[in-house]
Amino acid sequence: MIRRLHRWISIVAAVFLLNIAITGSLLAIDELKSRVFGMGPGGPGGPSRLSDNLPADANLGAMITKIYAAAHAAVPDAPITMIRLQVQNGEPEGQVQYNGENPTQLVFNTDTGALAKYGPPGVPPGIPQVLPARPGGPPVNDGSHSYHQLLKHWHRGDIFGWDGRWMDIAAGFSLLFLSLSALKMYVDLLLARRAIGRKGMFWK
Repeated sequence: MIRRLHRWISIVAAVFLLNIAITGSLLAIDELKSRVFGMGPGGPGGPSRLSDNLPADANLGAMITKIYAAAHAAVPDAPITMIRLQVQNGEPEGQVQYNGENPTQLVFNTDTGALAKYGPPGVPPGIPQVLPARPGGPPVNDGSHSYHQLLKHWHRGDIFGWDGRWMDIAAGFSLLFLSLSALKMYVDLLLARRAIGRKGMFWK
C-alpha cells in the first residue's frame, strides 16, 4: 500500500515539486549574484549597502506626508493601500499602491512630490503599473515585478492566486510524505535482507 501511494503521489506532485525546485534554485542564484558578485542592487554585500543613502529618521514623517498628498492628487478617487519609501539609483522615492478594480502603483519623488525619475522596473516613469490582485484580498505588494519578484511569485504559487498557494502547500506535504514513505520502504527492505543474512546497508 505504501509503495503504491508513493508511486502515485510522486507522479502527481512531480510538476509542482519541479516548479519549487527550479524557482528556488534560480532565486538562490539571483541572490548569490547580488550579494557575492555585485551583479544586483547594491553591489557586493547585497541590498544592505543601500543603507548609506537612506534618509534620516527625522525626515521620514515629512516624506510620508508629502508622498500621501502627491499620491492623492495624482489619483484622487482610488484608495491608497500602501506607501513605501525606498532608494533607487541613489534617489529616495515613495512607492504608492492604490486599490480598486485595477490595483496600480506609482512612484513619487520624496523631495518634490513629482512623479519619480525612475519608475517600477520595466515600467516608464509616470505610467501606472497594474498589479495582480490576490483573490479575496489586497493586491500583491512586493513592490515590483522584477525578475527576482516574479520568481518569488512562481515559487510561492501566488501567481495563480489562492489556488496556487494551496497547490504549493499540497506539494510541501507531498514531499514530506514521499520522504517518510521512502524511508519506511528502505527500512522494511533492510530488515527483510538482514533476516536472510544480508547485512549490507546498501545494495544494487
